[in-house]
Amino acid sequence: MKITHKFPLLHVHTGTTIGNGLLGLSVWGGKEVLNITVGNSKLWDHRGGMIWRPEQNFRRFRQLIESGNQDALFAEFQPGGMPPTIIPAGRLTLRLGANSVLERCVLHLDDGLIEAFYRRDNVERVIQVRLSQADREIFLLKLPEKLDAKLIPAYHLSDALAGRGFEPPTEELNGFIQKRPADPPFGIHFRREGNLLQLCFGEQRYPLSWEELTRENQKYWGDFQRGVPQIQLPDSELQEFYNWNLFRFQCMTSPGGVPAGLQGPWIEDHRLPPWSSDYHFNINVQMCYWPAFQTGRWENLLPLFDLMESWEETLRHNARCFAEIDDGFAMPHSMDDRCVGMGDFWAGMVDHGCSLWMAHMMWEYFRYSRDEKFLRRFAFRYMKGVMRVVEALLEKHGDTLSLPCAVSPEYRGNRLDACGKNPSFQLAAIHRLIIDLKDAAEQLGETPSPAWRKIGEQLPQAAVAEGELAIWEGLIPEESHRHHSHLAGIYPFDIFSVEDPKWEQILRNSENRWIALGMGRWAGWSMPWAAMLHNRFGNADMALFTLDLWRRAYVNSGGGTLHDTAFPGLSVGLTGDNTIMQMDAGMGVVAAILDLFVYESQGVLFALHGIPDSWQEFSCRDIHCPNGFIFSAERQNGVTKIELFATRPAVLKLRFRGEYIQREMAEKESFKRSL
Repeated sequence: MKITHKFPLLHVHTGTTIGNGLLGLSVWGGKEVLNITVGNSKLWDHRGGMIWRPEQNFRRFRQLIESGNQDALFAEFQPGGMPPTIIPAGRLTLRLGANSVLERCVLHLDDGLIEAFYRRDNVERVIQVRLSQADREIFLLKLPEKLDAKLIPAYHLSDALAGRGFEPPTEELNGFIQKRPADPPFGIHFRREGNLLQLCFGEQRYPLSWEELTRENQKYWGDFQRGVPQIQLPDSELQEFYNWNLFRFQCMTSPGGVPAGLQGPWIEDHRLPPWSSDYHFNINVQMCYWPAFQTGRWENLLPLFDLMESWEETLRHNARCFAEIDDGFAMPHSMDDRCVGMGDFWAGMVDHGCSLWMAHMMWEYFRYSRDEKFLRRFAFRYMKGVMRVVEALLEKHGDTLSLPCAVSPEYRGNRLDACGKNPSFQLAAIHRLIIDLKDAAEQLGETPSPAWRKIGEQLPQAAVAEGELAIWEGLIPEESHRHHSHLAGIYPFDIFSVEDPKWEQILRNSENRWIALGMGRWAGWSMPWAAMLHNRFGNADMALFTLDLWRRAYVNSGGGTLHDTAFPGLSVGLTGDNTIMQMDAGMGVVAAILDLFVYESQGVLFALHGIPDSWQEFSCRDIHCPNGFIFSAERQNGVTKIELFATRPAVLKLRFRGEYIQREMAEKESFKRSL
């Protein structure tokens, strides 16, 4: 499998990329200059940010909201200076010589090799690039001839680092060392051996030959490709995006690596990354990890969960301040790798839905992996701590409970009125956690808290106004919004479905308004989430069209996934910069494509629900489902076949072409059906 792009590729995020969970390389350029930007997802400037203070509690927050004291509210959540940020590292520049022209860049998905082809004097030449997956700080270049090579520190590519008080780097013949004001220094160096360039990030060492690295890459990527679902789509472009973005998922989330932020390891070298390339927990981090479940790459989630476990004392501190309890867990919506909040956005700082969503991710990890050790060691404790904060925030009114003042992610931004009573997003997340906690307690032989049952019975599942889901009580959606959060009860939290008679008309009304408001203010990552919602609404053709529209409107010339549209007309630019790359949308598209073949709702697997009738031929093999089922399907010569394989004893609940099937399955038993 190959991915090919034609030069010129004139921006770092149009480049062909490779990563290993720490370093990210982007190969780009034009004419006779080839650039390799080196990013590092662990390279933080940790100064600044906000540590939660005792006076930033829910009582105080609610008082400021209800009194209309906007100035005091904003002042409470100012970080007091610059926020922490990941910083750029540097760029390797190769000058190819006069009369040289770069032609194309090829990425080999089966072994991780990047080849940059150029032509001079009517002779084609190729530069080959390999990145080690074992020693994450090493990469090699094999050159066709001796070329002028120079490492340029990011300090010299813009004034961003100088503007944060960095000193100029110490430059050496074969690299540089860059000091950081509050963190250890870093460096990049290279060594020549004939036409081989050996490069290392950090301490100078050159342990690998080209042949050794080739063998390592071939085994690593060969094992990966054999271990993930194989699909064949009738749409060659969508097929390419699936193959490539699944590859990039492994590049940025590999086990033992650094958890993926907004840009993974592919940090631009000419400026500070947008939003610090931090951890945004109101959808972006979650979407970056969506492919882990159905692809069977569950271990890729562990670096993220391990990071959160390392934050335990800070998460408890946050809950002591915000909820005024000693046994809770709470985090803001954006932070650095030390759980220091970015601040400057009060509506994100108080968004407890971020903690709730990650609790659900941990339980889903268990449902797929059956990793009871992790569930017992940290996940169940985290889930209970998140629910304890919910208990502290709820307000009792006779026989009912309410969440008196909370946000729906980024709705109305940072305005004083960006909150209300019982946001549908928060309610859905709470009810999801109640279900998950009961199941987790049963799994571990623990006694469920009576509070969970009481909240489940007394707290509404959603805010409903004018016969449809509301943002919060009394407010139906009034604008196109990038977060489809009022629909989160459908996906990702799955607390009701469009087939439930109690909710069917409300959800259909909500669907109609959502469609009527349109896509005019959506971001790139809005699109795969929308495709998954359309799938559950029964709009298979629209789910597919949404993915098709995404790849045409939110992808740059090199396949980079964009935050804003690549061209005007579809959506109002949210940032005014159509070069901003984020990895969430590309990962969401991988999950949404797999979702077309099979997804779970209310404990039932829906087979081929998102496959349009126009697809006359397709196949998928080994898509993982909850509770140990593996799904495969194909359509050939007008015959559609599905197969589910049970990796452990379980009850199969299946919807396929209007038929409902329920049966107990033994370990290694297969169920097949054809039409």
